[in-house]
Amino acid sequence: MTRRSLRDAWESNYCCLPYLEEVAMKSTGDNGTTRIVAVAAATALATVLVACGAEDGSAVDYGVSPTAVNPARVTVEETEFSIALSSAALSPGTYTFVVQNNGNSTHDLVIEGPGVNSARSETVDGGETTELTVALQPGTYELWCSVGSHREFGMSTMLMVS
Repeated sequence: MTRRSLRDAWESNYCCLPYLEEVAMKSTGDNGTTRIVAVAAATALATVLVACGAEDGSAVDYGVSPTAVNPARVTVEETEFSIALSSAALSPGTYTFVVQNNGNSTHDLVIEGPGVNSARSETVDGGETTELTVALQPGTYELWCSVGSHREFGMSTMLMVS
């Protein structure tokens, strides 16, 4: 890789090439060393060009929603025999439900609604916490504890997503 080809690539709107140009130009010594440095620089250049994104400078869509990477958190407090949410109305998106068992009995959390078919957290003992991440669509969801007869004892609540 020559100094000229690196400069041409830089002028074609590719990013991060000054560092690679410096690495390629520092190679001195016999042909073996020069060849190794040139191959390393070419490999690094290919990696950088792939990482830089679209050729025209526009953003590249990798199909990953930021909400899926960093879901909002909703606190769910469970006791005998009730469920309290930090928010009972949410916008569509991905949420992590932080299930805090503030009671003495063992509890879990089940979520069911549009696009969610009985998503279930781990069962936790009193004083413990677990998490359940779910993608929510617009609609009404029911949340309940599936341990024993807890649901029948009133351990359920509704959540609106709009």
